[in-house]
Amino acid sequence: MSEEQVRILLIEDNPADVRLLRELVRDGDPLLPRLQLDVATTLAEGLARLVDHTFDVVLLDLSLPDSQGMESFTRIQAATPETPILVLSGLADEQLALASVQAGAQDYLVKGRYNGPALLRATRYAIERRRAQRVQEDLLRQQSRLEGVLLAARELAHRINNDIQLAVGSLSLLEEQEGLSPELRELITDSLQRVLRLAEHIHLLQSAIRAEVRSTPAGPSLDVPRSLES
Repeated sequence: MSEEQVRILLIEDNPADVRLLRELVRDGDPLLPRLQLDVATTLAEGLARLVDHTFDVVLLDLSLPDSQGMESFTRIQAATPETPILVLSGLADEQLALASVQAGAQDYLVKGRYNGPALLRATRYAIERRRAQRVQEDLLRQQSRLEGVLLAARELAHRINNDIQLAVGSLSLLEEQEGLSPELRELITDSLQRVLRLAEHIHLLQSAIRAEVRSTPAGPSLDVPRSLES
């Protein structure tokens, strides 16, 4: 997102609502010129804009000439999963708007109940929440990969430890045999000591892996305030 400009795709077919949003973007508040509004009046037009352009946030009316309800949201979300979506809702459609938030929309704004600063705040919160979600998703993927590596290392260390125990047993039996030359006995004793030291190292490795698995973070909690209509 540019520090100088936030590019918004508005998908709305009601001329009065489009005009209101254009006026809010042109409001005299010094922060609002950072908002650039592109308008699509149908879902198909909005989808086409998303193919050709990159937007910081999508403002979406769920009731469009060519799409109604949750279908509008799910198709936009599928087309641009990384872009935060703010749903525009009428008073009678708040339950539908809440359902869209539960499905992944960042927030919703009730038509006629927000002003320019509230619009700016909602878009900025939506962008920051989506950014925080992406960070969390990346951390969770990294955590999953790390856990896989650690579990594989733990399993490998366990197998090596089993082989070491077998080697220790075999060398101990050889060391107890009678009639061994001094040289061979010394070699067996030295080998046994080396294997025992290796067993100690493997034990330390297993302890370190267990500690690392227990301490692997679960990822950051996502706690970004939701924007509310004013």
